[in-house]
Amino acid sequence: YRIADLLRGYLRATHRHRPIVPLRLPGKAARAFRAGANLAPEQAVGQRTWEDFLAERVGTSTGTSGS
Repeated sequence: YRIADLLRGYLRATHRHRPIVPLRLPGKAARAFRAGANLAPEQAVGQRTWEDFLAERVGTSTGTSGS
């Protein structure tokens, strides 16, 4: 998931309408996050999706699947 996709799903699940403004952060840490350095797909276990998490935590389904 991209951060914008996570945010859209959260806003939809909480029935909020807010503008999403792209913001490119400078620096090595931000560049590493953009490159996916914070992810470990080879260690991904389980089947829980962002939509499943939102449905459980917020009590609503977003009706979409992310990529």
